[in-house]
Amino acid sequence: MTDTQSLSDRVALVTGASSGIGRATALRLASAGASVAVTARRRERLESLVEEIEEAGGRALAIEGDVVSPDDVRRVVDGTLDRFGTVDILVN
Repeated sequence: MTDTQSLSDRVALVTGASSGIGRATALRLASAGASVAVTARRRERLESLVEEIEEAGGRALAIEGDVVSPDDVRRVVDGTLDRFGTVDILVN
């Protein structure tokens, strides 16, 4: 990405981020400068993703959750807001 496409002042929330397209999307958003909250049902994979993002200099937060559960969705959004203050981008 070029500087005109920087997401350094944005916060992204990515569901299904433990593998596949969700994981790739989280990595790409983080590489563009976004702070990224990632959620999925497999916590250990989320933690590995957060480590990878942080080792590259990014900011990330893992919150285990299942998007079919309203309580989990609320907890994920609340956790993201507590840590980063906003959600600018949602990849669901």
